[in-house]
Amino acid sequence: MPRRPVVGLGWLEGACSGPGMIMRLFYYAMLIAFTILWEAPHQPKEGQELVAHTIVNRAEISGMNIEAVIMQRGQYAGWTPQRRMGWLRCAIEGELPWCLDPVGHLELIRTKDGWRKATAADWWRIWWMSFSVLMGKPEPEGYEGVTHFDNPIFWDGGDPPWAKEKETLGKVGDHVFYR
Repeated sequence: MPRRPVVGLGWLEGACSGPGMIMRLFYYAMLIAFTILWEAPHQPKEGQELVAHTIVNRAEISGMNIEAVIMQRGQYAGWTPQRRMGWLRCAIEGELPWCLDPVGHLELIRTKDGWRKATAADWWRIWWMSFSVLMGKPEPEGYEGVTHFDNPIFWDGGDPPWAKEKETLGKVGDHVFYR
């Protein structure tokens, strides 16, 4: 029997309806995909998907929309002011999604054969993963309700200060996930 998704689409209710809602879903999936490419390009697919779940779960818990969750100051490091302005420039010029990194280094993807630059195929795989999470794909067992992640290398191998208030769920790739 399939598991019931932990997160519904409550964060989307009232946002808009009809064709506008469809466009909003595509936009949110794009924002999540960019966030994954900036935050976790070097992580396994399972870890990338969990990053998407952190965003959707935070939106569900807070009642904020996906964009507001991602753009919160100090939350998702990929959305620096430089990247926000570059992203806006790319959107205005019609270059999305090919203009992934306005500060000059297109993210690398780790594969079983080593590192390579992200491609359009990577972008669409990550976009589809993001869309699937938005549409209610449940978290892997043991990671239900995941809301945070971090890479311990940035904290000298330890936990970040905010992690004391969180439950550690496990590690996927280099990232530790919390709720």
